[in-house]
Amino acid sequence: MDAEHEAVLVAARPILARMELLSYGTVTRFGGRRGADAPGPPAGDAHPLHEAWARRLREAADAAEARALLEAATDALEAIVRRRFVVEATETLEELCARIVADGRGFSAEDCAIAMRCTPTLVRRARLEAGRHPDTGGGLPQKVADAMAWARELSDAGLSLRQIEAIAGVPKSSLHRALA
Repeated sequence: MDAEHEAVLVAARPILARMELLSYGTVTRFGGRRGADAPGPPAGDAHPLHEAWARRLREAADAAEARALLEAATDALEAIVRRRFVVEATETLEELCARIVADGRGFSAEDCAIAMRCTPTLVRRARLEAGRHPDTGGGLPQKVADAMAWARELSDAGLSLRQIEAIAGVPKSSLHRALA
């Protein structure tokens, strides 16, 4: 074995050490143990990955073949260790709000939030911005020229003073005096 081949074997040690740390054991049920009377060999792999690659690297004919085997061993390790990329479909906040308004009509804010995987506060805000009832997602009374008359209609629809303030733009103190 020449010096260049030895250098490849030295470079392979960290890769082989990482392979040796891989888990090969089996999983047993909770509370289950293999005792001395259990038949068969102990759990695990009889020919671990690191031993096979070490043998192949030692038996390489020359340094070029050893380098190629080292690259293959590195690729094999990375294929086992690296987590596969998950295909993710993301949506923007605007798309989520549009989906809340379109698909969440008729559901309570809590039920819609569970289905859309967001908070009930976001559901209510999205519905209010779209001119929908924050709790049911149904339609609100049409906007009229007089803000206080519209505020009375919104109050009759069951909205709170804060929600009416956000929709109609009338200060809460004025709403409290007018609707009391």
